[in-house]
Amino acid sequence: MRSAPAHWVIVSTVLAAALVWIIATVGPLETTDRTVTRLTLPSGVGAVAPDFALPDTDGADWSLENHLGEKPVLLEFIDVDCAHCVAEIPDLLDLHDEYGENVTFVSVETNLIGCSASCCCVAEFKAQHATPWTYLVETNGHRVSDAYSVVGVPTFVLIREDGIIAYRQVGGGDPAGLRAALNAVLS
Repeated sequence: MRSAPAHWVIVSTVLAAALVWIIATVGPLETTDRTVTRLTLPSGVGAVAPDFALPDTDGADWSLENHLGEKPVLLEFIDVDCAHCVAEIPDLLDLHDEYGENVTFVSVETNLIGCSASCCCVAEFKAQHATPWTYLVETNGHRVSDAYSVVGVPTFVLIREDGIIAYRQVGGGDPAGLRAALNAVLS
C-alpha cells in the first residue's frame, strides 16, 4: 500500500505533466481568414481579432466583421452576476459619453463557471443599468470568450478598425488605461 505522501507526489507529477502538455499544445495565435485555429494565453495585442457572430439582446445577429472598417470596437466580456462588472459601469458610461460616437462599445455576456444568462436576463441588466451600447449573449457552442482567451471578467479588448487587437485589460479599475488606449487608437 502506498503512503499518503507518495500518492500526492504521483498526483502532482501527473498534474505538472498535464500543464506542460497544455502549455506546449496551445501555441501562438494562428488565424486563417480571421478564423481562430489555435488559441493563445497571452494578451493577443497585435494579433488579428477572431471574427464572431452572436445574438444581441433583441435576438438579432451581431458580427465583428460587419463592424470593422467603420470605427474601433471595444469588447467588454462580462457576467451579469459579477459585482466587479457592475462596478465598472459608471466608468464605462463616462467613456461611452466621451468616445461613443467614434468607438463601437459592445458587452459580451459570458459565464465562465456556469450556464450563460438568457437574452432576456441580459436585456434586463442593460435596462437596469441604463447602458446604451449593444449586449451580446454567448450561446452553447459559440464561446467567443474562449477565442479571446478570457479567463476572468471583466475583460476589455480594444480592436482597431483594421481588426488588429490594440489593447487588452483583464479586470477592472483602470479607466485611465482604457482611456489612454482609446486615445491612441483614435489618434
